[in-house]
Amino acid sequence: MGNKRGESFIADYSLQFMLCIIHFFLLCFLFLPFCSAEDTITSKSSLLTEGDTLVSSGQIFVLGFFTPSEDYIAGKKYVGIWYKNYPKEVVWVANRDDPIGPDTSGFFGIVNGNLKVVDGSGKVCWYANYVPSSQVSFPRSAKLMDTGNLVLHDENPDDHPFNILWQSFSNPTDTFLPGMKMDLNLALTSWKAADDPATGTFTFKQDEDDLIILNQSTPHWRSGKSANLFGPNDVPETVSQLLSNFNSTVENQTIYKNMRLQINFQGQIQALDWVAPRDSCDEYRFCGKFGSCNSNNLVTCKCLPGFVPSAPANWKSGVFQDGCNRKSPVGKNNTLLTLKMMKVGMIESDFEEANNADECRERCLSNLQCEAYAYKNISSRSRLDATGTCWIWSEEIYNLQEEYDDSAPDIYIRVEKSDIEPTRRSCGTCGTYTIPYPLSTGQDCGEPIYSSFNCKNLTGQVMFHSPSGSYKVATINEDDQTFIIQTEARVCELRTSYLRVPLHFVINTLCYSSPTVIGTDGTLKAAMISWELPMEPTCESPDVCSDWPNSSCRVASDGTKRCLCKTGFQWNASTVSCIQEGGFGNSLDGSPPEPLKKSSSQTNLLALILVGIPSGAVAVVMILGIFIFWKRRVQGQETVQGNQALSLYDSERRVKEFIESGQFKEGDKKDIDAPFVHLGTILAATDHFSDENKLGQGGFGPVYKGKFPEGLEIAVKRLSSGSSQGLGEFKNEVVLIAKLQHRNLVRLLGYCIEGDEKILLYEYMPNKSLDSFLFEYALDGIFSVKSDVFSFGVVLLEIISGKRNSGFYQSSQTMSLLGYAWRLWEEQKALDLMDRILLESCDSAEVMRCINVGLLCVQDDPSDRPLMLNVVFMLSNEFATLPKPEQPAFLLRRTPSNSASSSTRPDTMNQYTNSEEDGR
Repeated sequence: MGNKRGESFIADYSLQFMLCIIHFFLLCFLFLPFCSAEDTITSKSSLLTEGDTLVSSGQIFVLGFFTPSEDYIAGKKYVGIWYKNYPKEVVWVANRDDPIGPDTSGFFGIVNGNLKVVDGSGKVCWYANYVPSSQVSFPRSAKLMDTGNLVLHDENPDDHPFNILWQSFSNPTDTFLPGMKMDLNLALTSWKAADDPATGTFTFKQDEDDLIILNQSTPHWRSGKSANLFGPNDVPETVSQLLSNFNSTVENQTIYKNMRLQINFQGQIQALDWVAPRDSCDEYRFCGKFGSCNSNNLVTCKCLPGFVPSAPANWKSGVFQDGCNRKSPVGKNNTLLTLKMMKVGMIESDFEEANNADECRERCLSNLQCEAYAYKNISSRSRLDATGTCWIWSEEIYNLQEEYDDSAPDIYIRVEKSDIEPTRRSCGTCGTYTIPYPLSTGQDCGEPIYSSFNCKNLTGQVMFHSPSGSYKVATINEDDQTFIIQTEARVCELRTSYLRVPLHFVINTLCYSSPTVIGTDGTLKAAMISWELPMEPTCESPDVCSDWPNSSCRVASDGTKRCLCKTGFQWNASTVSCIQEGGFGNSLDGSPPEPLKKSSSQTNLLALILVGIPSGAVAVVMILGIFIFWKRRVQGQETVQGNQALSLYDSERRVKEFIESGQFKEGDKKDIDAPFVHLGTILAATDHFSDENKLGQGGFGPVYKGKFPEGLEIAVKRLSSGSSQGLGEFKNEVVLIAKLQHRNLVRLLGYCIEGDEKILLYEYMPNKSLDSFLFEYALDGIFSVKSDVFSFGVVLLEIISGKRNSGFYQSSQTMSLLGYAWRLWEEQKALDLMDRILLESCDSAEVMRCINVGLLCVQDDPSDRPLMLNVVFMLSNEFATLPKPEQPAFLLRRTPSNSASSSTRPDTMNQYTNSEEDGR
């Protein structure tokens, strides 16, 4: 009984299930339009509203309402077509310039025989741009095709082909789809922004034989031979096939059926992985006339050597379209600048025939209208190939791109020789770079101490070599003595000494940024580096000095032959020239600079005016001048009139040469070419060396604070009569302080020798004293030839130990920090010197290396101390073999009783003896 009920239940259930299935299929059959997605709307169909869509029969494209903004509540509504599987990829928009507001509804459909978009108030926001006939003979339909084309057509009877009235393929917005054909009547217009479909500023269209992108009415990019003389066609073959609607083979349509072109709001036409313009350099005339563009360089635009920006203010702000002008007009003394691997804009005139490259060159040089030329011989495989083809530009050159195509011929730009090679020692140019003196790219140019550069002749790229690696030079600024290199982003992220530069170079900005630095590669950053001002040029023969007027080749104080300035002139490192003493200086050709010329003309004008001034006024001026002159003499102005623009190297050389001549006498001060201060002026400034102005006791005499009447504060070091430092040591200190002044440690303002007084004047440094910078001087009162190395060693040991040498005492022996470090080194316990703060984060091998270098720097015998160049190498090279340090100077701290005179100081050698065991 139970089994029968169960079987009856299953049979009833199965019957009901089958009836439901049949009923469902009957409903779908009767109401098919409602059970499948539609691709067509008709004149009789209801208008589409928000949420309704048309889907192409192959389920590829969708038509409906969309909101591009992420804020759907406040977003505007548009009717558009997009990929079904990629809703954000909109390929066509109907009402792009008249969206439906967020507070009203929208409708789309066929109204009065035409496609229209209408808002809730009845306003027509868009309609198909065709004129419907007054009498509609057939019903109208609109169908969304699988190609993405929306077609409005008549519904013809008897299955005749329908008559197309309007289609979206002929009225595109920003996207080109397979099946469309590019012709003179078709144009793509970009969106206004990424989330704003309104008509933008960029248009992609065909212009005669070229494809062109316009920024409003200005050319932004061009394809084909009219914009690119050398190198391959800018448009890939696949894109050409797509634009021509696949005229060659049917297979192309299958291969590229999912491909599309789109002009984005930034002015780039994109097709799969192809984009044009690819970058800023690909934009039409982006760097202007005679401007070179390099998309691989952080500084994208540069003026060619021999050219300067036409609009410097715009150029500095990152607007380069004005381009560059020549520094000098093309004259008889001109040369040719060679540019390799360059793309260049097409010349307007036809090319010429030439038998060889020399003939092409002569044609250019013999024609003053020639701006540049290029030659290509028969071996070339370019599509513009012709036997002995010679191209000559007689107009301004645009669209220069570096590192573009190694198959292109060299381009030769005509420039004035003096604009790119002002001296025979200049390295000239490397590609689009001018290498200014004293920078050197080889043995035959520049100065050897600046030979950290290399020119890659194949590409025209300048490289900068440093202890931390080789870097591409982005730009060189001769006026500021700076250059910019490309570094890795981690240099900025680490903010450490990862980037190291050779001597005579200084890192100005580790992470440099500027409107002219527009590289977009996030892996690269820019660093600005400057070079130190040069000494006088070295010379092997007298004719070398002809490039530096008012100089002659002589042996300098350092034993090197240099172009030393003649009597009455002084070396100006900023202008790299010999200038008149107290003058503004001359240019390299010996002519006075513009400020001086202007002053001369103003003086003549003033003289003419003074002729007409009554004699009484002249007398007043003369009396006023005499009073000012007398007042300056009273205030001691005569003693501080040294020209601060005078090169520090020049001051050092002149003092040292005079000292070594043997002509110097204690009472003679007239022939020293250095700032001299009268004793009376110093007495007035220090209140006769009053105790109130005493700052402290130096190694061989007291130091006083002084103040000149005009407010300048000074530190006065007075050699005590009991000091053993005689005139020789005093002269040596003048020279060495000048050298240290160059390294920005201290600033020597003047000196005084009168009677028994020998005095030095320094810049006053609040809360600082000379021993803060010159440790050897503070400890012993004298200098050695390597006091700077000694000071560096002390600083290095102080950093490691976390203790100051001047305040360190160890046990009853009053051991100095140097003595303590030496004892630990001898006991092979050097790591005990390390500050406890460093224990967790330090590398013991690096600490040992630093201690070793520090002890090498403070060795007692100055001749044993390394050069600073070697110090840098030992610290930066972990594989360098370090020598064993000898006993340092000043193992024991000095007591006040023996600190006044260097002759009474205790022997620096103490009970510690040198061990033959090497420090670990």
